[in-house]
Amino acid sequence: MSKRRAVYIERCTYGSGASTRKPAAAMRQGAGCLAYNIGALPDFDKKISTIRSRGIFCSLILQSVSQIQSRYPGDVWSSIIGNCASKLLLGANDIVTTKYIKEILGVATVDVESRKRKEIKQLQHLFERTEIARSTRQRYLLTDDEIMRLPQDKAILMMYPHKPLMLKK
Repeated sequence: MSKRRAVYIERCTYGSGASTRKPAAAMRQGAGCLAYNIGALPDFDKKISTIRSRGIFCSLILQSVSQIQSRYPGDVWSSIIGNCASKLLLGANDIVTTKYIKEILGVATVDVESRKRKEIKQLQHLFERTEIARSTRQRYLLTDDEIMRLPQDKAILMMYPHKPLMLKK
C-alpha cells in the first residue's frame, strides 16, 4: 500500500471509534491533495459520508463519471458523488458524464410561442391570417449535446442547495 493511501486511511479512521476527538489542524489540509490515480479506496463510500464531521475536507477530481463507476461498481459510486456538496464541470466528452450532468441540472419550464400563417382567398382578394399559440413546456436545463459543446472558457458549478451557475473560467 502506498504511503499516501495509508495516510488517507489513517486520517479517515482517526476518531471513528468511541472517541469524539477530531484530527489536529495540520491533518485537515492534506486529504484534498490526494488527486492521484490510486485506485479504489476501501470503504470510501462510508468514509466520505463521515469525514466532514471529523474536520477533513476532500476534493474528488474525476475526468468522467465512468471513471468512478469502474472503481466503485453498483450504487457505491453514486453514494460517493452524492456526498459531494459541490460539483464543478469543466467539460465533458463522453455520453455517460453528459447524461449524469443533465440529470443533476434538472428541468426548466420554457415559454413556447408558435406562429401559423393561413392564406385565405375570397372574392379574388388575398387575406392573410396569423394564428399565435402560446404554451409552456419542460426541457432539460442543458441537453447532452449542449453539455458536450460547452465552450472551453465556461464551467458549470453545482452547489447544494443552490441553482447551478454557468461560470467563466
